[in-house]
Amino acid sequence: MTLDEASRLFEYDDWANIKLLAMLSNIFGEETDLSANADSRISSLRKTALHMVAGSAFWRTRIQPDARSEKISSEEYTTVLEIGFAFRAESARLHGLLETFKDDEKLHETLKFQDFDGDMHSLRLDQILTHLSMHFVYHRG
Repeated sequence: MTLDEASRLFEYDDWANIKLLAMLSNIFGEETDLSANADSRISSLRKTALHMVAGSAFWRTRIQPDARSEKISSEEYTTVLEIGFAFRAESARLHGLLETFKDDEKLHETLKFQDFDGDMHSLRLDQILTHLSMHFVYHRG
């Protein structure tokens, strides 16, 4: 993977996430409190969208541990408009991270990290970025 390919993956995710937000906005309106809806399917859509943003922030801060990560609070992001703000802010942070990489070789560096159970793992940065992009695709599906 090259930096250009990584950027294109996340440009695609940006485009697809905008389409997702537009669909949700057309159905529910931008300012409807989705958390107040008794239909669990609607609540699930909202929670999944926030999970996508939180997943991106989680991996981005593993790659760039000195970066600030805003906690994604499900109570704070209740409308499509607010969820859109969260998507756009995290997208800008992710693209900003990619811009700090000087060349394609950075993507071949290995990141060591601990999972939630305390087990150590290691992955190359290009593998993490591919996983992150596929995470978005999976949940939009």
